[in-house]
Amino acid sequence: MNWTTELPFNLNGVEGDLKIVYNPLSQKFYQNNIEIKKSGSGFGGLKYKVGTTDGGDDIVKVKAALLPGRQVIFRGMTTNLEERLGGLSLLLSVLPFIFIAFVTIIVPGFRLGVIGGAFLVGCGALGMLAVGNSLRNTTNFGQQIMYTIILSVATTALFVVLCLIWDLIFGGAMFMLFR
Repeated sequence: MNWTTELPFNLNGVEGDLKIVYNPLSQKFYQNNIEIKKSGSGFGGLKYKVGTTDGGDDIVKVKAALLPGRQVIFRGMTTNLEERLGGLSLLLSVLPFIFIAFVTIIVPGFRLGVIGGAFLVGCGALGMLAVGNSLRNTTNFGQQIMYTIILSVATTALFVVLCLIWDLIFGGAMFMLFR
């Protein structure tokens, strides 16, 4: 599977061709095939300063969300760059949370406290986003199921490893196995 996604697009009022290239760990923004460094980030999205057709500069925000995918906001107008996830895809993207919850139930003596809950939410959200991105990039249903299962197992393994490391450092706070 190719983890890198390229989204070319144009915006009214922005000079030249624009492109976003992202993978699960990074995102790059290009204007006329020249990488533009981000000029800010936050809950509103990553911000990039681009050259406009009137000779000035303006800010383009790029937001990523599970359902609508990547969105670009420029001068108050929102443009969707990816196809919205459907109902079945949304259900499949919840599978990492189900896998992690299953592990917390079947492991004897597992105590899910605040830190364990934070690990569960973080790993589950990471899995949801990864599954959502893989479902957008693949149209074959068999591949979608395979990628969903692989990513769910991987995020569950990450959750277990984080919990085990936490237990080794802080003396068996989550797993009663070390007492």
